[in-house]
Amino acid sequence: MQPVDALPLRVFRSLFGIAMMMEMIYLLSNDAVNKLVLLPQVRIAYDFFGWLSPLPAPLMRMLPALMLVAAFLLTIGKWTRAAGISFFFMHFYFLLLDKSYYNNHMYLYSLLGLLFSLAEETKRKDGVITVPNWVLRIMQFQIVVVYFYGGLAKINPDWIFRHEPVLSILKAPQTAWILEGSLGTMVTNLLVWGGLFYDLGIPFLLLYRKTRIAAFILCLVFHVSNVFIFNTGESGTIGEFPFVMISSCFLFFEPDVIRKWLGKLPVKLFQAKQQPLKKKMPDKQQPITASVTIVNNYSFVLSFICVYGLIQLLLPLRHFLITDNVLWTGEANNFAWRMKIRSADFKNTMWVRAEPGGPRTELHPIGFINVMQHTLISQSPIDMMKFAKAMVPVLRKRGIANPVIEVDMELGINGRPRQLAIDSTLNLAAVRYTPWKHAEWILPQQNK
Repeated sequence: MQPVDALPLRVFRSLFGIAMMMEMIYLLSNDAVNKLVLLPQVRIAYDFFGWLSPLPAPLMRMLPALMLVAAFLLTIGKWTRAAGISFFFMHFYFLLLDKSYYNNHMYLYSLLGLLFSLAEETKRKDGVITVPNWVLRIMQFQIVVVYFYGGLAKINPDWIFRHEPVLSILKAPQTAWILEGSLGTMVTNLLVWGGLFYDLGIPFLLLYRKTRIAAFILCLVFHVSNVFIFNTGESGTIGEFPFVMISSCFLFFEPDVIRKWLGKLPVKLFQAKQQPLKKKMPDKQQPITASVTIVNNYSFVLSFICVYGLIQLLLPLRHFLITDNVLWTGEANNFAWRMKIRSADFKNTMWVRAEPGGPRTELHPIGFINVMQHTLISQSPIDMMKFAKAMVPVLRKRGIANPVIEVDMELGINGRPRQLAIDSTLNLAAVRYTPWKHAEWILPQQNK
């Protein structure tokens, strides 16, 4: 419960706010709510969140603007706790509306909003602003979890022995030249082994005071290079994630180091001339805590740390409950920091029958869902099944009382040839599905 100088957290919070403002401006300028939420006729729901539905259209269109306001307040340091919790609920709600929106970056942004809401600031008489020590530590813990579990996920045969999906990603037109000649082998090895050891090692380099400067430089090089390599082609986009992760390094630096850096800027930010927080306990005439508040309540702090910590430590490990190769099946990949370890080559055709054994008609998913949703179901047998089940009420409204939905789904993971992922005679609308258990109806991977 001991308070610490809030400067590292305040700097990161402002930089995070800037990144989220950029994200929300992008959503607003691209009419994302209309394209992603309002136009699709069906949703690909998360397990346990099928009940969640979009707000009325006018309110949904307001959501990015409201998140922009919350991000702006985080940036300027005003009403930050209210802004943090508001951003968390709005951003996480948007994320949970459809599985196609998911990526690990968006999940992290939601969590950071929650953690910022816990950072109750208290101003000392000498002007130093403090926060409870545990808040800073749990934010550091969150960044460590992202990196370390991202590294653990790379310890698999595809990454280590086949250098996939790095090779598949580099084959994109924008980066294919890298693979030419001996340069290709060198760059591939650098990305494979450098990415693995960076993710596993950077948390410890940041936590150790004597290696923080080196860690910060490595972080800059790593994330800037990712912008050029992983922001194109098959790998999609990584948006503001590199900027956020580079900014998170400030959480690990001592306040006096950050204050020294800020003092060299032409504009004085974060009260850069303040004296660092003294290590000795203040006297009774210099109170620095508000012990009656919930974030300083011992029971709340202990409960939150235990619950939040266990979720972050155990949820990414749930794929060990799946008996098959989750890179093939696509199961248990969300909320687990399994980043850039799976690429998919796919081809599929959906069919619908009015009754078992009856003539079948091709069903075009893109007429009911958007491109992001179509990409999701095309590379995930589980989500293909969820789409089929979501189409049942739609088809019933069109006069097909008990539709039979089948799919010819060919899938190739991490550079392998495509193969059938689902029995083409299986009625996906009638498949039984139990979350947290392996879907036995997914055909086994042949070329392992």
